[in-house]
Order: sequence, then C-alpha cells, then structure tokens
Amino acid sequence: MRESACVLRAPLCVPAVLLAAVVCAVTATASRQVDAGQARCGDPKLLQRAMKESSGLLGKPGSLQANSCATFPLELYRRGKLVLRGSCYVHALQFANYAWVEYRVNQTWLLLPKGTWLVRDALRATNGGTGGTLTQDRRRLAAPGRITVHGHLRGMGGALPGSSHRHTRMSARLACGVLLGHPAASSADFVPTEKSFATIVWPSFKLLGINAPVDPFAPDGGLTP
Repeated sequence: MRESACVLRAPLCVPAVLLAAVVCAVTATASRQVDAGQARCGDPKLLQRAMKESSGLLGKPGSLQANSCATFPLELYRRGKLVLRGSCYVHALQFANYAWVEYRVNQTWLLLPKGTWLVRDALRATNGGTGGTLTQDRRRLAAPGRITVHGHLRGMGGALPGSSHRHTRMSARLACGVLLGHPAASSADFVPTEKSFATIVWPSFKLLGINAPVDPFAPDGGLTP
C-alpha cells in the first residue's frame, strides 16, 4: 500500500455575507463531548487581515459576545472498515454585528481506491456559508493506497456595512470536514462521492455527530461544493 502526503492550499475565503448552505440527510454517529476551551481561543488570526484585504467590506465586528474553539474528530467507514481518520479545528466567534468562523483540517489520512481523486476541505452552516471550495488537491493512485492531507487556516463570515445582513447570528449548526471525489469537467460539476464532516451545535459548541445533517430540510443531505 502506497502512502503520500499533500497540503490543501487555497487563498483566504472571505464571503461578505454568509451564503446558503447545501446539506442532506446522512447517518450520524453518536454525539461526543469536546472541550471548547474558550480561555485558550484568543483573537481570530485571520479577521484583521480579512478586513484589510476586503477594504472594509466585512464591516466592523462590534463587541465580542462569544468565543469558542475546539478540535473535532473526522472518521469515515467503508463496508465496516475505517478508511479516513483525522480532525478539524474550528474557532467560532459571535460579535455584535456578525459571526466569524476560522477553521483548519488537521492531518488526516485517507485510504482510497485506485483512480484520480480530488480532495477538498469545507465548512458549511445552516444559515449559510461556504468555505474550502477552492481548496483542493488532485492525487492519482495507480493502485489502492493511503494519502495524508492537511489544510491551512481559513476564515468565513462578516456582513456588508449598513446592509440588511448586518447583525448576523451564528448558525445553529456548523460542519467542518473533507470532501472526496473524482475530477469533473469544471469545478462547479464536482460532486463528492465520499465525505466526512463534524457537525457542531451552537451555542453549546458540542459535537452533534460525524456526518450529522447540517440542515435536515436541504435537498441533498451533507456537504457539497
């Protein structure tokens, strides 16, 4: 079995407002306790840079109302066999004017069949948002093998100053994880064939489950680009 490593790379993803999430019903694992560790969270590393690079489009965040961070597990089983294991770091902050989330897929190993695979990280939320759709690594496996991936810290959130989207509250559910699929004719046509994501409940910031629905009413039941 062959093993290789790759780093998920992409520019900072900073939508001015949180966009609609696309999710679907999948089987969830049992909930697990995860220490949110608020005292260790500190300031968001990317927010100031994001505000500067977007020329103020994110607006002033206002006073900090909640600050939670934790590392959540990622797992995937295929026919009863563990084929993906890793974790995702999430730092979620609620400001007076909008919510802001920073996240990173930590070192994660994947056992994949032969073929050409596209690996992406992603963040989704019930009330909108998409992170990681530009983050990808293409890997060709001449035989079944194991690869290891890890991502860079990325951010999502904000609101247009003076817009009706100001005072955006944190989503009731967040999901951070990885998407795996085969390359398509265009980025928009990519459909993951396998996925693993941790679903986090706000404001308790506890793990609801792995692959638990982010939005039970969405048509396709999980994370999609």
